[in-house]
Amino acid sequence: MDVYKEKVEYLTPFLSARIIRVQKTGNQEMTRWNIHKETELLLILHGGMDIYIEQTGYPLRTGDVLLIPSNIMHRSQKHHDEHDLIYLVLQFEMKQVLDRSSMIYMPYFFNPLNSLTSLNHVIMVNSTLRQKISDKIQLINVEAEKKEAGFELAISNSIRSILLLLLRSDPNLNERRMGPILERLLPALDYIEEHLNEPLKTSDISRLLNMSYYHTAHLFKKAIGMSMVEYMNYKRIKRAEILLTIHHRTVSQAAYEVGIHNLSHFNRLFKRWNDSTPKAFQLAMRGPDVESSSEERRPTKAPIDPAF
Repeated sequence: MDVYKEKVEYLTPFLSARIIRVQKTGNQEMTRWNIHKETELLLILHGGMDIYIEQTGYPLRTGDVLLIPSNIMHRSQKHHDEHDLIYLVLQFEMKQVLDRSSMIYMPYFFNPLNSLTSLNHVIMVNSTLRQKISDKIQLINVEAEKKEAGFELAISNSIRSILLLLLRSDPNLNERRMGPILERLLPALDYIEEHLNEPLKTSDISRLLNMSYYHTAHLFKKAIGMSMVEYMNYKRIKRAEILLTIHHRTVSQAAYEVGIHNLSHFNRLFKRWNDSTPKAFQLAMRGPDVESSSEERRPTKAPIDPAF
């Protein structure tokens, strides 16, 4: 499978963001999988396209806005019609955009167990919110084109304004915000993420947090709803999904690279989280292109055949 690990070239070295205008004509094949560290917002100016974020498809048309969180697999396909497709792509590095005054909201935008993709439903059903975000994106595009004095400030402020709009429009704000217990566990979550391919011991996690095993286990269960081992396995399976989908790994290679050397155990864990074997998941994600639906407006489960 062809995959593009995009390296985003920012507008300036001091502004971790860029905006580009894309135009496509005629019938287009499904793009290869794409993944990058930047958060992305799409605004459809004209025409239609299907975007797939992992296994969920979003049919988009003129005026629609879509949020793609960082480090999430996605791909796209222009609708099969005679209309040109024109859209704006805004990409920015969240941690660089948030300043000191807004850093307290970092956990909201980086909750490891609550993806920002769920905000797409909020954007889809709230036309006022969608229009406000659209206006901000177009303002950013004008600033990027003109590059007048202070355009960096204008773009940064507009991006933060979009984040504020999303935060205040989120009906699940309290659940998405990371509580103090989860924040206390952040060093452990980061450690697990960085060492998934190695043997992970719960005793090492407890030592890292300078807490007893029982206290650490209690906090994991209370804050995340999983035991330490369950969370480690969850993160390993999520990493394996990427390896299987975009890096051409065999099932055994993927299992080994996420630190699970027993293939039967890996298959059982994978099926527990995906209701599918690793091989079936891999084949489905490589399936035939999905035709766009001109009637469907709500997100759909890909068959499994995502976009972008």
